Amino acid sequence: MLTPKGRAAVALIAVRDGWADLSPSQQAECGDLVERLSVALRREHSVADRAPSPVRVPLVGRIAS
Repeated sequence: MLTPKGRAAVALIAVRDGWADLSPSQQAECGDLVERLSVALRREHSVADRAPSPVRVPLVGRIAS
């Protein structure tokens, strides 16, 4: 059974692998959803006692490239 982060990772991999097949409107919608997920994961990460990442790359930027 996957954790919530594991399920998110699987979903992001599926989006990344199918990105080129999406229409521009679907890409925009996925981009919005990925940004919301990114915000939620950052909140969860900021609650943890970890050092901040020195370089922030938008999550949607990593998927689209």
